[in-house]
Amino acid sequence: MDTDAQQKLADLAARSEKERKRFYARRPKRAADVVAAVVAKRGYAASRAAGELDRVWRAAAGKVLGGDALAAQTRVEGLSRGRLDVVVANHVVMQEINFHRPRLLAEAQAAVPSARIASIRFKVGRTH
Repeated sequence: MDTDAQQKLADLAARSEKERKRFYARRPKRAADVVAAVVAKRGYAASRAAGELDRVWRAAAGKVLGGDALAAQTRVEGLSRGRLDVVVANHVVMQEINFHRPRLLAEAQAAVPSARIASIRFKVGRTH
């Protein structure tokens, strides 16, 4: 084969590869991938996870604090980088709960090991 024919074959192969990549780049996306992207973008999964964390937190706080009276005055705001953010009703509740912080942390870690809770931060705010 002469060099001109080899060059034409190489150009044809390169063009074919380029067309193949362009074709597959424009393929329709799977519905599951689109739904997962929307859920992640809108934060629906995070709000559901926060609700689950709030339920687990109330159970752990009720167990450690000896009842639901103090636990009812708290709510989980979120989990970020291993820190569980908990909103409490007032400073008196926060001071009382701070005394039990190590036991609350241990109980929360045992209740949800997959969350990898490393610390708890309390702040005063609206709990309902």
